[in-house]
Amino acid sequence: MKKFLKIAGGVVFLMIAAIAAGFAVIANMDPNDFRAYLTAKIKEATGCDLKIAGDLKIFVSLTPSVIANDLTLSNAAWGSRPHMVSLKRLETGLSLMPLLIGALKSLFGK
Repeated sequence: MKKFLKIAGGVVFLMIAAIAAGFAVIANMDPNDFRAYLTAKIKEATGCDLKIAGDLKIFVSLTPSVIANDLTLSNAAWGSRPHMVSLKRLETGLSLMPLLIGALKSLFGK
């Protein structure tokens, strides 16, 4: 039982260290550097052009969020208007705690 607790503690420590390292990397990068990558992936997935005219921002916390300003998604060729959607601001987030709890439950077999 003692060996199991040491292994489990080590796994939890490694998970926390990896998350902390990920936060450090994300906090020190400029999200605007990924603008071309994001627009290419949207084009690949939808066939529509995404234009990000404003800034991209990433906020790192237990609920990290991404904010993008002045977005425009082109319409399909058969559409009646040039843009499918135009957004002044898009904000999305992710709750990490349920993901971590789910990972720990699957690790310990619950």
